[in-house]
Amino acid sequence: MATPGIVGNLLAHKLDDAASGWVSNVKYLGCYFLSRSCEEDTTRCVGKFYGSFNNILNVLGKRRNDMLAVHLIKTYCLPMLLYSCEIWGARPVDMRSVDVSWNNAFRKIVNACWRETVKPLQFYCSCLPASVIVHQRRILFLVKNGPQ
Repeated sequence: MATPGIVGNLLAHKLDDAASGWVSNVKYLGCYFLSRSCEEDTTRCVGKFYGSFNNILNVLGKRRNDMLAVHLIKTYCLPMLLYSCEIWGARPVDMRSVDVSWNNAFRKIVNACWRETVKPLQFYCSCLPASVIVHQRRILFLVKNGPQ
């Protein structure tokens, strides 16, 4: 039987006389939420993005077609990066992290320096910045599921 108790400032919870521990994040439907603030934790999405991105580049090899690499990144990696972005709080830290990872992918494909901007390259490849895609998806989600 579950019995709560007070330990310091935190509420301790026991289940069958065994104390259950506190966790820093909670997984629900593939989304990770920070336990204290209930905000989406985007670090796992960014990590999965970089993992799949590196796998694609390793399979394509050194003498790859850049447009093919961009197409594969948009098709397979971008959904991992933007999974459940419709429910993210628009924290500047999360938007910056997503933008940095998306821009780094373009820099890696064309072997550009980290100081060079990738906006013209994204325009040439018909890609939007990641933060714009996030806001676009949020608006479409609200229009589709809002009051009728």
